[in-house]
Amino acid sequence: MTLKTGAAVAALNFAGAAFAQNQQIQLIVAVDVPALKTSGAGLAEAQERAKVEAARSAWAQVRQRADIRGKIARLPAADEETMAQFLGTACIFTPLDSAVDKKMKRLAARFRVDCNQKDIQNRINSLVGPGLAIKRLATFFLVKEVAGRTEYDPSIVRTAGRSTSFNAAADAASSSQTQSDQRTKNESQEKWREGRGGIAESNQERIQSKGRESANASASMNVETNASATNTSNGKTTRTAMTQTYRNASPEEFNASLANVFSREGLRISNYADIVASCAGPDPDKIAREYGDKADELPNTVRNAIFKTVKECGFDYILIGWAELDGSLVSSVTGNPGYSVNTRAKVYYLKDRVPEEIPVDPKGSSASNSNPNTARMQAVNVAAERVAEELITRLSARSAE
Repeated sequence: MTLKTGAAVAALNFAGAAFAQNQQIQLIVAVDVPALKTSGAGLAEAQERAKVEAARSAWAQVRQRADIRGKIARLPAADEETMAQFLGTACIFTPLDSAVDKKMKRLAARFRVDCNQKDIQNRINSLVGPGLAIKRLATFFLVKEVAGRTEYDPSIVRTAGRSTSFNAAADAASSSQTQSDQRTKNESQEKWREGRGGIAESNQERIQSKGRESANASASMNVETNASATNTSNGKTTRTAMTQTYRNASPEEFNASLANVFSREGLRISNYADIVASCAGPDPDKIAREYGDKADELPNTVRNAIFKTVKECGFDYILIGWAELDGSLVSSVTGNPGYSVNTRAKVYYLKDRVPEEIPVDPKGSSASNSNPNTARMQAVNVAAERVAEELITRLSARSAE
């Protein structure tokens, strides 16, 4: 890798002189591009490619600025590359250093980029249109802050059961029978004798019959067994619910952040509290005390009275909004105190007999810091800027009255 930093200081001095009057945006960008050839014309081509990529990288940073972000919300996606090319010609790119990797054939380079903020805004306006058709806007914000929270779990129901049954039946039968005839034996004997001559004769007969014996036996058995087990479990869980109480808070820091964004668009805003000092109307402090801690809309009678007041003072538009601040949070990463801000707002066009309602999508933000006041300020600023940026987008889309 070879580093080239020569002429960087001289170039910086030149750039500083050239931008002494108009320099408003200064960036440092780093790029890495292929270099098929690492010397001669091939290296020069890679350096030009690095400048093109540096312009794209510069635009990616510029478009995140708060003073630009609201405008490019209306910028067509096809014009993103157009803006990158514009920065490549309208801004000054001063090489700071570069490194060539001959083995990987890559060129890494860093540039300082100096741009005129007004030129960029004018170029964006030429792409998206003339911008806001109005010059003045009345604002009325109710700000409430979480004062306390009670968490509870109102409905947890759990039931579980187990039933077991066992049925068994057995049937056994046996029988046996034995029959035996007694053994029978018969004998007979006959004898006679004649005296003279000495003749004697005898005869014997034996008759015998064996007994007969028979036996039979039978046995039977039937066994039936049924077993069953049933498990049941039913339950309903309601997520942890909470009851919050609120206190009314000052809208000054919110209005200041709104004014900061609107002023960059040439739009002047006036708080209702300042308007009612010149034109008679409902007291804003009384409205805040009565409705500042409620989630409901303002009653029609109160809202119409506000409309009448600002219209008589020469305003065609009024922004009515609600902001909810919660400072009871803790960052899960750092453990620092945290703030969240949720907002909703509506803009009303008052020249019509029935005021036209222009809704603004709800916005929110959060921030954490070791200092809770800093966390609050950061969260409020971001939430107010998001409301203002979308409002600018909505109003810019309307034709001039």
